[in-house]
Amino acid sequence: MNKRLFGISLLLIIASFSYGQLTFDGWSQGYLGVYSYSGADMSGAITLNIQYTGTDLYEPNWKVSVEVVIPFEQNKNKRLTDKIKLELSSVNESGNNPRKIQSVENIVQPVIPVRIQDYTKVYLVPSSLTELYYSSQYGGYYNLQILLNFILEGGSYLSNMKNSTFDGEMLFRLHNQDDVVIGTYSCPFRVQIHNLPGTPPVEEEYSISFSSEATNASIEYNSISDYVNGKSVTFLNGLTVSATTDYEISVRSVDANFTSETGETLPLEIVKLKLSGRDGDSGLTELSTNKKVVLQSQSTNGLSVNYNVTYSTSSNDTRLYNVPSKNYSTQLMYEISPL
Repeated sequence: MNKRLFGISLLLIIASFSYGQLTFDGWSQGYLGVYSYSGADMSGAITLNIQYTGTDLYEPNWKVSVEVVIPFEQNKNKRLTDKIKLELSSVNESGNNPRKIQSVENIVQPVIPVRIQDYTKVYLVPSSLTELYYSSQYGGYYNLQILLNFILEGGSYLSNMKNSTFDGEMLFRLHNQDDVVIGTYSCPFRVQIHNLPGTPPVEEEYSISFSSEATNASIEYNSISDYVNGKSVTFLNGLTVSATTDYEISVRSVDANFTSETGETLPLEIVKLKLSGRDGDSGLTELSTNKKVVLQSQSTNGLSVNYNVTYSTSSNDTRLYNVPSKNYSTQLMYEISPL
């Protein structure tokens, strides 16, 4: 029985920088050839380049997003965008005073491939774990290069794409912590499907993925009304699934509680999950360490289907009263399985 798992982080929050000459650009290898039904994976296909010249740089919680502005398609029956993922591969940090971004794990965790979308911004770096930093009274130079893998998923769908060329363009943006755009880089890219040998695979396929924003979800309490009325956060098209048979989606918490860095805990049941989309509203599901089925649905015939993801808390939940104002987090594991 085929099934796929997907883990996300859920964070519950209880409640000067100088740009100088900070610039953002990049370059790419520009071309991916596909010779097999297994798809293709090009390591370091795209390089994002962050540069700074000046005396003082401090940019915490910076972000990187990508949006497909020219779709990888020939017509509605020949499109590749929803089969393409980008993944942080490696970093190169240099300059007179480099900080501590020596690996992609210093930027984002977990490091997972992110599915790109047409005309929709998704985050490769939702909020960097390490700040961009440089300081020198004499001035100087700082540079951070982020290399990305370009991944085209394999599958029988490629039989309809043989001997076809797909030209698309991706727009990368560097944001500050308030989501203000600092710089952009437009990246044209070509994918060429060759005359694939052999017979297309016959397979039951299931996939589940989250947008970068939904992967790092948080609910923030910062006013009395939040406690009185409860809070909710919704990620539009936050969950993407595809299946070649009828399927169900379930979720469980890896951890027994929401836990702060200093060990305080909150019960999982204070947060509820809801999915909405092609099947309407799934209803509310309390988080638990037990696997709970959130929804059941019919086959998507291998096409991608999006769901909105909502996390919420109840009004006047006394379990949230008189608790230390800290960040409480847990890991959620989503699973798609055939019915």
